Amino acid sequence: MTSTRTIAIFLLALSACHPGAQGSHTSSGRASADPALPAGPWYDTFAFTPTDTVVAGLRLAALDSTWAAASALSPSLLPPAAFADSVDDPIRASDFGISADFNHDGTRDSALVGVYRTHSDTLGRFLLILTQTPQGWQKAYLLSEPPRPSYSGVTGDSAGLSWWACRRCDYSFDIAWDGTRYKVLSPQTDTE
Repeated sequence: MTSTRTIAIFLLALSACHPGAQGSHTSSGRASADPALPAGPWYDTFAFTPTDTVVAGLRLAALDSTWAAASALSPSLLPPAAFADSVDDPIRASDFGISADFNHDGTRDSALVGVYRTHSDTLGRFLLILTQTPQGWQKAYLLSEPPRPSYSGVTGDSAGLSWWACRRCDYSFDIAWDGTRYKVLSPQTDTE
């Protein structure tokens, strides 16, 4: 129940980042301006087209069986406007994927963001946490959010992760290991 309420709060706050619209992983997705959205910052007006059937070396069925396509976000997918707008805060590959021991088990974990399309054509974005096993990377946690396949970024370290919905917003969706599982914390708003 708390998780559902937290997600609802996140979606409401997220709409404030979208006027008019309520790491090292490679991708072949595409970005394009969304004509249905009013003019605004690039991260509010560009949608990404998921095109891959494998993300971070894992087939989509291992991530979410409802997904038909997904793509990890990376600087190579961003429109030129993103770089022109980000001179004072350069875009880095680490904005889209980071590694640390998020669950404190002595094994490297990785978090990345991306976009997806389901078999029923629902679009959205995701945060994926992977853990390193002797067999390779394995899904540890997946948080997905419809309805737009838009920009998002991830920051954090072994203390926890923040999933950002826009480039300069003061609102994040925070995720941390609680000792037994990943948990969505109350959304954080920067009040400084």
